[in-house]
Amino acid sequence: MSAEDESSGSAVPVLPSGETTSGNQPEDPLVNQVFTLFKDYLENKLESKTKEIEQKSKIDKEVVQLKFKGNQKQFELNASLDSILVNIESESQRGQPNQEHIRNLAQDGRQLIRKRKKLIKIADKSKDGWQVVAEYEADELASIRRRETS
Repeated sequence: MSAEDESSGSAVPVLPSGETTSGNQPEDPLVNQVFTLFKDYLENKLESKTKEIEQKSKIDKEVVQLKFKGNQKQFELNASLDSILVNIESESQRGQPNQEHIRNLAQDGRQLIRKRKKLIKIADKSKDGWQVVAEYEADELASIRRRETS
């Protein structure tokens, strides 16, 4: 490398063997293939995370203060389910959909529905209704925190 190259800032990288990697030498096709696969992987991950963040911000914008607490909770649950369904739909429309991701999203949706059904049953069986559910949820949250700290 000449002093002229160093001063102009256009240094040519030197390989361990002492060879330089200038634009004149052909690149290894395997390196290009690996780079392309890595680039595609990162682009897909970035796209999915961007969509996830957009969906969460959309839910936050949609959530308004409703008069009744029960309506508010149901509205938030429906917004979460809507977000999950949108994610499933967008994932299934990709060129190569990630079946595992779709399956996980569907499981998350089913879990939300099952939890809500359980709370409805608890409220329906008790004469105090949703007050019992509120206490149940508070107890459930406290036990989760205890498990996390121990």
